[in-house]
Amino acid sequence: MPDTSLTKRQESLLSHLESVYLLAQTVSSDAQTAARLVEAAYTQAFVTLPLSNPARNEKRWLFRLLLQIRHEQAEFERHTAEEEARAQAPPAALTDLRRRLARQIASRALPTTLTTLPDDQRLILLLCDAEGLSCDDAAFVLAVEAETACESLEQARAAVNDTLRAGVSEQERRLLVENLPDDWLRPTLRRTVEAEFDLPPSTLRHAIVASTLHPTAEPASEPASETPPPLDAPAATEDKPSRPQATPPKRTKSRRLSRVAFMVLLFVAVAAVSYLASDSFVNRPPETNLITLSVKQADAVQPSLETDSPEEAEAYVQDQLQWRLTLPSIDQAALSGVGLREVAPAITVPVFLYQDAAGETAERIALYVFSYTLLDQHDDRLKLEPEIQQQITDTGRFDLHDLGKRNVLVWRHRDDIFVAVTPGDPEALRQRIVFPS
Repeated sequence: MPDTSLTKRQESLLSHLESVYLLAQTVSSDAQTAARLVEAAYTQAFVTLPLSNPARNEKRWLFRLLLQIRHEQAEFERHTAEEEARAQAPPAALTDLRRRLARQIASRALPTTLTTLPDDQRLILLLCDAEGLSCDDAAFVLAVEAETACESLEQARAAVNDTLRAGVSEQERRLLVENLPDDWLRPTLRRTVEAEFDLPPSTLRHAIVASTLHPTAEPASEPASETPPPLDAPAATEDKPSRPQATPPKRTKSRRLSRVAFMVLLFVAVAAVSYLASDSFVNRPPETNLITLSVKQADAVQPSLETDSPEEAEAYVQDQLQWRLTLPSIDQAALSGVGLREVAPAITVPVFLYQDAAGETAERIALYVFSYTLLDQHDDRLKLEPEIQQQITDTGRFDLHDLGKRNVLVWRHRDDIFVAVTPGDPEALRQRIVFPS
């Protein structure tokens, strides 16, 4: 015999069907989905709704039940989508590798790419992206409107990207398109220019100061005896012979001509340097990028202590700088010594020197050690780009820079930041780094 009380309950619940279906349509993408949602809500209501539940509460209870089911479905769909996305996405390590490879491709090809650009595009890039001028400042230098300078800068950047991608293989092009960040050009161009070009020689500054403060000039007038007569002067008569002209010593005349020639050459040299380098280059503010500082000074580092013992080198640094650190080992590279280098005013860091035997010729690796404490204490004189700090956040992760003549490998261990400068392949060097336990 059927349960008449349950039948009455079903009929009572179904009396709210139109209202429940209306609500379902507002939270669903289509009518079919809304119908399935209502069916699920009623199926659950017939089973779980207490018989003692007052009829006046049925409608709001059905509404609540429908929304709960919709929320559970949405969570399930979101979780499923995330699982599918994770299954399709490359592992984090592979993503990092692709980004590093993209930056290496761009860094390696950038010097050649720059030479193919028109002079005006190359100039605006050097002013804005290498020297850090704004569009307004660049417009002033180039004597154009600010809007024109900004448009030229965007066109130059687009030309670099187009030329860069056109000059690589299809596989490398996909790496660049998918993994190279939009703001890659400014820091890469800066590092490329600083690595390829030298700072002004110290003699140039002295020559400019000397020519400015102590100019060499000929006397305003010469003695009357050395002044030749005017072309229209009457000829001397026989009864009044002309006074013999005084002939200056040949050595004095030669010395004066040499001084004149020297001043002309100096003026031409200074004018050329001023035109090509500009005042901002000659009076460039002190460098603060620790990677650039490391690369520029790597060849000049000399060992303060010659040793092949890592323990002895570590003890020397602790004794001299009160800095306790642990050296990594480099496979097929022997430690030859450690030097103390003032990379910036009042900032001295240890530099460990290795002889690399992995290649055909023995090459020197200069391993600088910085620390996060140094960066915090001297943030006005020593900087590491935020993207690099993010890249090396985890121990075992590296940041690579292919700078042509010199390559750089950056990583961290505890609070220490290691910067290896090598003429060899940085990717090959990365695989030979062994972290201390």
